[in-house]
Amino acid sequence: MVLSRDKRKPKLLDEVRFTLQAKHYSLRTKEAYVNWIKRFIFFHGKQHPLELSEKQINRFLTYLAVQALGLENRIVCENHTGVRSKERVIKKPPYPHGLLRFA
Repeated sequence: MVLSRDKRKPKLLDEVRFTLQAKHYSLRTKEAYVNWIKRFIFFHGKQHPLELSEKQINRFLTYLAVQALGLENRIVCENHTGVRSKERVIKKPPYPHGLLRFA
């Protein structure tokens, strides 16, 4: 039995958009949610999220954590390099006792 075009079940992202619209989420929030869901789906080779196991979901979360850690390390290294460059120019450490502060 073939369903007519208007009787088909909406696709996942359409359902998400409709639900977020019904809950009056802001446009930016809706865009962010949809983009994260797309990243999740593409990470798993376009598999539907309901077909994924807990292990596969954890693999995506681990991937995100590793990516975030890599970004954090790059930022720390760039800040550290910037501090060292300033020390060479002004001939004194920017912080007491040469300690680095991280916000």
